[in-house]
Amino acid sequence: MLPLIKNSSYFDHILLRNSSRHIENILLKTQTITGHMKEKIPDVIKQFFETISIMAFSTVDKNGTPNVVPIASKKIVNDDTILVIDTFFKKTKENILQNKNVSIAMWEGSKGYQIKGLSTYHSKGETFDEAKDWILKLKPNKIIKGVVEIKITDIYSITPTREEAGMRII
Repeated sequence: MLPLIKNSSYFDHILLRNSSRHIENILLKTQTITGHMKEKIPDVIKQFFETISIMAFSTVDKNGTPNVVPIASKKIVNDDTILVIDTFFKKTKENILQNKNVSIAMWEGSKGYQIKGLSTYHSKGETFDEAKDWILKLKPNKIIKGVVEIKITDIYSITPTREEAGMRII
């Protein structure tokens, strides 16, 4: 058992050092075909994503008015792409067609992440067909009006600690 430490600056230093090591451990790099380094979604975030059943999906219209909806039918398809199924999007779809910037927030307890990216809406074509095949295997009666393809640009921690809140992961 550790002794009680009265010097909070020492305690803060230890906490910061351990949190920094944790964040460094989830920062992964991968080599692209061109030989340039490309960041990818860390495995710990992929696993976290898979455990969260409902997330917040935000869009913004051309005037900057935000819109947030819950999403449940979502999938990471590779190291920089997420698909989201459109079942009932109205303002969300309109916003995506006007402004490609989107964000997903996911959390469990006080641990969480924000994923930012650029979106493309698909209502036909290969991406739509592949997403439709995937979701209908899981949910045979699912309504599918379209698919939002998100190319991830950034991931941030939204964990409310001094060390992690707002920290850019990729």
